[in-house]
Amino acid sequence: MIAPIDSIAYQLRLLNRLSQIPLSVMDRDGHFLRAFPFQDCSIPFQLSPTAIPSLLKSAETMPFYNIDDNSVIYSLLPVDKDGGYYIFVGPALLSRTADSVSYHNRSMLFGELPLSSFETIFSVLPFVNPFDFFSLLQLLYYNISKVELTVDQFFDCNTVLDNTRTVDQILFMRRESSIYHHTYLGELQICDIIRNGQIEKLSEGARFAGQGIPGTIHPDPLRNAKDLGIITITIIARPAIQGGLSDEVAYAMSDAYMQEIEACTCQKDVFNVCFRAASEYTHAVAELKKRSDYSEYVVHCIEYLQKHLHEKILVEDVANTLRVGLKQLTTAFKKETGQSITAYILNERIREAKSLLTYTNIHFSEISTYLNFCSQSYFTSMFRKSTGSTPAEYRKQHYKSPVIDAPSSVADYIRRINQLKSPSYDLPDEKG
Repeated sequence: MIAPIDSIAYQLRLLNRLSQIPLSVMDRDGHFLRAFPFQDCSIPFQLSPTAIPSLLKSAETMPFYNIDDNSVIYSLLPVDKDGGYYIFVGPALLSRTADSVSYHNRSMLFGELPLSSFETIFSVLPFVNPFDFFSLLQLLYYNISKVELTVDQFFDCNTVLDNTRTVDQILFMRRESSIYHHTYLGELQICDIIRNGQIEKLSEGARFAGQGIPGTIHPDPLRNAKDLGIITITIIARPAIQGGLSDEVAYAMSDAYMQEIEACTCQKDVFNVCFRAASEYTHAVAELKKRSDYSEYVVHCIEYLQKHLHEKILVEDVANTLRVGLKQLTTAFKKETGQSITAYILNERIREAKSLLTYTNIHFSEISTYLNFCSQSYFTSMFRKSTGSTPAEYRKQHYKSPVIDAPSSVADYIRRINQLKSPSYDLPDEKG
């Protein structure tokens, strides 16, 4: 056991000298066998005993990182499968103005240590750019497991739009009613990446944009993070629109992100929402770039279908509205998108039904009526054919309590709309 620890300790000492980020070897009991730069400075490094169990539990899922009291970032990486010992990465400060006494009073990591012992540790903690911290985690994790992590994985980002919780609620209501004080160059770069849908450049662009010192809007760290997060969302929505994203969709996404930020209970969650927003805006623009070869009337057709998704849609009416021949429209749509107009309408309605089943408690019959299926049984049949499960089974598997307490108001809204609607119709057959 001594040899591998010594070997790892040698690497950690060198990495600490290069990055300034503290690095330590910890056993499963929370004892630190090596700790840099602390042992080089003759500073005993330790954590609150009650923090160890939750740390070990968190380290079971990688990539893991956390922020302690909105002030200090850290991570724990298992070195072997048996959990014999771990690499503790950090702690490192996210603000140069963090007060040691205030932080100690609320710290999960150090709150049980005597203040004098903690202040000795605090005195050598460096200020770090979070993306430099993630780069070090990527290097360490690859060295341990030979698995390449992406920065997106630290933020739970997907390669498709994931912010369906409130975006869809805002969008379907509209259909029915017909971060920081960093360098300006960094802001321009991240905006340019979003505008051009350059997914592969997002992580490095975010790292560059994150260089500098965060602005201070409010003395409370969490409120300050939320305010800066809201400003960030406001800024990055603009280049997404410039990149071709519908302003209606972009602003709906923006509203949803801001509502998520307001519901956050820690700085880490605010940071995650902001990065996920940049990622999802970039992916949305990138997807639009892929469709740039669509003919003009196919693009207008998609826009029409999206705006009228909750209404009875006749393909003939779409063609007449766009002033294009029915045969020409249906043929071009199928050739360019790979699916018929009828199939597109059905797929979009099923997608929205999945969102309503996941994020609201609206009854299946109300969803069926709202999305213009001719009956609940037909809705169930089409839903099962598309997803492999009934609406009830899907809700049981995927239902999530929303971040914002909105399901009841959404349900009431849909009930009022359904009362005003004329009888719903089946999807039209395409002609021509």
